[in-house]
Amino acid sequence: MKRKIICFLLIFIFTLTSIGYAVNISIDGNKVGFTSQSGVPFVDSNSRTQVPLRVTMESFGATVGWNNNTRTATVEKDNIKVEVPIDQSYIIKNGQKIKNDTAATIKGGKTYLPIRVVLESLGASVGWDGTTQTVTVTKEPIEEIKIHFIDVGQADCILIELPNNEEILIDAGNKDDSYTIINYLNNLGIDHIEYFVLTHFHEDHIGSASAVLNAFYVDKIYTPQTIADTDIYENTMDAIEDENIEIIRAEGGMSIIDTVNLAFEVLGPNSIYYSEANEYSLVTKLTYGDTSFLFTGDAESVSELEMVRGNYDLDVDLLKVGHHGGETSSSQIFLNEVTPEYAIISVGAFNNYGHPHEKTLNRLNAIG
Repeated sequence: MKRKIICFLLIFIFTLTSIGYAVNISIDGNKVGFTSQSGVPFVDSNSRTQVPLRVTMESFGATVGWNNNTRTATVEKDNIKVEVPIDQSYIIKNGQKIKNDTAATIKGGKTYLPIRVVLESLGASVGWDGTTQTVTVTKEPIEEIKIHFIDVGQADCILIELPNNEEILIDAGNKDDSYTIINYLNNLGIDHIEYFVLTHFHEDHIGSASAVLNAFYVDKIYTPQTIADTDIYENTMDAIEDENIEIIRAEGGMSIIDTVNLAFEVLGPNSIYYSEANEYSLVTKLTYGDTSFLFTGDAESVSELEMVRGNYDLDVDLLKVGHHGGETSSSQIFLNEVTPEYAIISVGAFNNYGHPHEKTLNRLNAIG
C-alpha cells in the first residue's frame, strides 16, 4: 500500500511540473509584480523556476539586453555579464561557460530565464519558501577570499580561506616550519582543512605535512602522480595512512571545486614523465568571481610550455612565482599568457640558490 501511495505522489508531482504552475518571486523581501503583459513565472518540466527576463532582472537591479541574431539574452550587474542562449543548457558568465540542467525558453512571445543559475552567477542567494510558493532572492554582499603566504623562508606554504568557510592549504614548508605553520593556523581559529595540496615531494614543500596532519582535521589530499625515495616522503605517506585520509593523484584538467562563483582547478602537470622532479608540481588555479590566482609550486619551463600548448586559461590577477623565482621557471612564453598584475615570490633571505634570479625578475618587470 505504501509503495502505491509513493508512486502516485511521484506521478502527481511530475504531472504538475510538466504542466507548469505559477510561483512568486521576492527580492530582498519585496515581491516582484508580474502581469500578463510582462509574463509570469512558472516551473518547467525540469522542476526549475523560469522567470520573465526584463521585469525580474530589472527588479534585481541588473541591465538586460537581447541579441536577436544569436537568440541570446544578456544580464549585466556589477561588472558581471551573463549570457543566456535560448534552448541551451548552459549560460556564459564573463566568457566562461557554466552548465545548467535546464534551458531558457520563449513562451507566448516572452523570454524566460532559469532564475537560480542566472542570479547566483550575479552573486545572489536564491532560496525557496514552500509555504508561500515563493522563490526568495537576497542580494548578498560579496564575501571575501583571503590568501595567506605564510613566511616559511626558502619554502612554500599558502593558506586560502574560501568564502564558503572552507580552507585550502598548499604545501607545508620545511620540516622546521611546523611550529610556524601550526601556530599561524591556530591563531586564525582554523581546525579543519578541506583541501590539502602537496605540489610535489621536495622537503621544502612537504617538510611539515605530517605535523599538519597530526594537528588538524584534513578531508582530502592532492598530490602528483609520482613518488619519492626520501625519508620525508615516507613519513608523509605514513602520516596520511595513519589518519586514513583520501589521497587524490591529480593532473592537468582536474576540477577540485566548481561552483557558479568559485572554482579551483588543476592545470598541471600534463605528462607522466619528466626528467626534473620540479616539473611534476601541481599547478592550481583559483577563480572567485572576476578575480583569479595561479599557484605553480616549483613547475619549470617544460610544464609551463605544456600548459600554454594545452590552451588553458592562464590569464590571472596574481601569480605565485614558480620555484622561488628560479631562472628555469617563469619563462617568457608562460608569462605572456599569465600577464599577472601581482607576483608573489616565496624565498628565504640571503639564500644559497641565488633566488630570485635576476633574469626572472627582469621577465616579470617586462610584462608590467
